[in-house]
Order: sequence, then C-alpha cells, then structure tokens
Amino acid sequence: MERSLDDIKKIALKHKWNLNPNPQIIEVLLAKENKNKIQFGEFYCPCKIQHIKQNICPCKDAQKEIDETGHCHCNLFVRD
Repeated sequence: MERSLDDIKKIALKHKWNLNPNPQIIEVLLAKENKNKIQFGEFYCPCKIQHIKQNICPCKDAQKEIDETGHCHCNLFVRD
C-alpha cells in the first residue's frame, strides 16, 4: 500500500496545515515516504534518520516545527 497525494492532503486537513505549494517537492517527499514503507514497514518522515514510532509521518516534531518556522523540517507540511 502506497501513500498517495490524497492521503497527505487528509493529514494536512486534519492538522489544519497546508501542503508545500511546490508539487515537485511533494512528489519527491512522497516517493521517499513510500520507499521507507517498503524498506522499513512504515511511512517514516523522509528527514528523520531513526526509524522509530515517533518519526512516522507526520512525526511528533511536526507541529512544533510548523509553529516555530512555518513548516516541518522536511518541508512537506506548511502553515498558511
């Protein structure tokens, strides 16, 4: 099972975030998440090295990062 654009749109909506406005960035990050799912069994955040529960996208740090910088570390999710 792959994560789709619709899947990450639903995640963004649930958290009241937006997706990065650059579709190429979204495409690359989504491909990396899907690769992580195949290799490690979960949709781990592309910017996290450790493959632990807290780093399943959206990772536990995403909200704090968005609040502080306007985007999560990998830049998939952004504030308005």
